[in-house]
Parts: sequence; structure tokens; C-alpha cells
Amino acid sequence: MKIFQWFFAIVQLVFMCLLFAGCANVEAQRSTYCPYGSYQSCQDAYNVGAGVGFFMILFAWAVVDVILGVIWLVAANAGKKVS
Repeated sequence: MKIFQWFFAIVQLVFMCLLFAGCANVEAQRSTYCPYGSYQSCQDAYNVGAGVGFFMILFAWAVVDVILGVIWLVAANAGKKVS
């Protein structure tokens, strides 16, 4: 079970890095050029896209945590007898 705990910790670290890298990349990709509409509408659309990306990472993180939690529960109770 010790290996699974390390694997779980590594998965958490990877998702945390993905979240921080995604947030840092949002600011790095901003530009002043807007081919469609006004500058403000482009910035608003950009911010909405950044928010959607942020919550997609959070959702994937939660799904993976639930899957790993179920695997851990099944593996932890695999050797016990049910009475």
C-alpha cells in the first residue's frame, strides 16, 4: 500500500503543477491584437476560455481522485473476509 500512497501523492503534484502552469500560461499568452470585434470583447472571451480551462483541470483532478480512491478502497479491503 505504500507504493499506492506515493503514486497518489505524485498524481496530486502533477495536477497541481498543471493548474499553476495553466494559470501562468494565461497571462503569458495575452496580446493586444484582436482580429474580431473590440479589444474588450476579445479580452472577455479570453478570460472565459481561461476559466473554462481552469475548471476542466479541476474537474479532471476530481475525477482521477475519485477513481484512485475507489481503487484504494477495493485494494485495501481485498484481503478481508466479509462475514
